[in-house]
Amino acid sequence: MLKRRLLAKSWVLFLVLTLITVCSGCGKNSDEVAIKKGEALGKSGRYEEAIVEFDKALAIRPSVGAYIARGATHAAKGDLDRAIADFSGAIMINPNYAEAYTSRGLAYAYRGDMNQGIADCNRASEIRPDYAAAYSTRAIIYLMQKKYDRSWADVQLAQSLGYKVNPRFLEELKRASGRE
Repeated sequence: MLKRRLLAKSWVLFLVLTLITVCSGCGKNSDEVAIKKGEALGKSGRYEEAIVEFDKALAIRPSVGAYIARGATHAAKGDLDRAIADFSGAIMINPNYAEAYTSRGLAYAYRGDMNQGIADCNRASEIRPDYAAAYSTRAIIYLMQKKYDRSWADVQLAQSLGYKVNPRFLEELKRASGRE
């Protein structure tokens, strides 16, 4: 139960940060309005209603932002298969969108497919070598795999790019790896 709540909270945060990036130019188009409304509903934990709004946006105009938002909402609910499908939809629209690979990689990892999660994070870092979230996400997956040295290396790489790694994650990595 705790793991599910942490997963939901991490996805909500990821959704918010992703939507700020994706929708920073959102205006008054009806699909953009639906995305904004879905975003607000998702922040308040009203996932089913948020998904309805993202469905509306996708019916009007399929976009990377709508797929990412709906995928993150599905992930927050624990529906990782639908999340992966939505992140893949975003990748079909823009195969060079690193954030979609990182999101999908984390969803694969939480579903138990660590190798695909790592592969997606690797692809994200190939597309955008300066995208620190790809390294931070890969560090999470390496921690899940108990590959602590690799996790630490990715933490250091993400931090060198100016990324503020979650202190709770760092504490967990310290504890698991025996480092202080």
